[in-house]
Amino acid sequence: HWPSIALIACVAPIYLSALPTGITSRNRGEDGAELVAAAVTGGTAHPPGYPLYLIVIRLTCALFSSRDPIDVAHAASAVFALVAGCAWTKIVRSTLDRHVDVQPMLRDVSAFVAGAVLCFSPTLFGQALIAEVYAFHAALIGLYLVLAMGMIRAPEIRPWRAFALGLVASLAIGHHLTAVPVVAAAMLALVLARVPR
Repeated sequence: HWPSIALIACVAPIYLSALPTGITSRNRGEDGAELVAAAVTGGTAHPPGYPLYLIVIRLTCALFSSRDPIDVAHAASAVFALVAGCAWTKIVRSTLDRHVDVQPMLRDVSAFVAGAVLCFSPTLFGQALIAEVYAFHAALIGLYLVLAMGMIRAPEIRPWRAFALGLVASLAIGHHLTAVPVVAAAMLALVLARVPR
């Protein structure tokens, strides 16, 4: 697991040092402020509302009640982006494991670099530093792909794996419809991997 540990050790300090305080000027400050206000008060944010994100932010704000909720939400986005980066690291490492001609150290380094590139990509980096739903969405997609890859590679499908995959797929799709193509592609890959040859 050292590629993920190294990724967290390298990326987390940069994310933490770049976190804003208070409402940011991104989206004129509206999205983050509205999402956090809805989460803290139990309200509904702009359509589609993102209820799962609001529940997660509400619980996180309750855990860190001495902190300003907007700052907690900014930090939560950074954690979600790190989860997405670690998931991508695991996906790349698992893919490279299937190729026996690649040395283990090269697999680890490649997985770390892949995760770092995702974490510092302009899109994810920008979403990792503000109270917004997309880093959370990236974490859900990453977790889903890790679970799907685990099922593809497993010799047999265990009920808990199928339940976890279905649950995360449902949460990801319920959170944002952009998860539909990813879920469909991974399901197709899972079916094709299970077809006897």
